[in-house]
Amino acid sequence: MRMLVWLLGTVSLAVGTVSLAAAVIYYTTPAWRLPAFIPGHLAGSAHIHKTHAYVATAAAALLFILGWCFGRIRRALPTRRRLRGKRTSKSRKSTR
Repeated sequence: MRMLVWLLGTVSLAVGTVSLAAAVIYYTTPAWRLPAFIPGHLAGSAHIHKTHAYVATAAAALLFILGWCFGRIRRALPTRRRLRGKRTSKSRKSTR
């Protein structure tokens, strides 16, 4: 379970970083200079896609918050060592 939470947190932070980079590209680059693989490329257009930049920034913020939440959840989950300790302490109490 801890490994899955770690994986989800790491992936959300990585995708959030890519989304933030896309937001910077959208906000600083005119449409004709955007790479062809990025949506919004228009040949000969000087338009800057501010709406794309705002949406990418919002997505990045949401993904960073999600990654932070997964990090907090991971710290709260019990480890195997803690679970073993609880089992042995219960078994010691019952034998007395």
